[in-house]
Amino acid sequence: MYRPTIEIMKKLVLFTVILTFAIFTPKIIEEMLTENKEYLDVEVVIVDVYYRPGSVIPTGNSVVSIAADYDVTVRYDGKDYVIDSREAYYTYKDKIGQKATGVLEIREYIDGNEAKDIIKLK
Repeated sequence: MYRPTIEIMKKLVLFTVILTFAIFTPKIIEEMLTENKEYLDVEVVIVDVYYRPGSVIPTGNSVVSIAADYDVTVRYDGKDYVIDSREAYYTYKDKIGQKATGVLEIREYIDGNEAKDIIKLK
């Protein structure tokens, strides 16, 4: 019976720690650099909707499951934003070209820069 050695276990733990930092560090730094957040209800136009069903792919003795994808593309102030939401997809899938209410997130950073993003639809 195969037993992992201490060296392999150390490498696995180190890899897990590095991966955790790689995933969470950008979000933590962004939050640290954010001075202010503001949320506004704004009028957006539904530009496109996209749906890809989930699937299961057999791989040898196991399977890989791929989740379904639900996207709604909206336009606000001349820029397109993609909302990844099953609920939004089903609410707006037949409303391309129509207006809707979106939530605009405005982030002000400590260096004076500003970022805007439509984060959801109402």
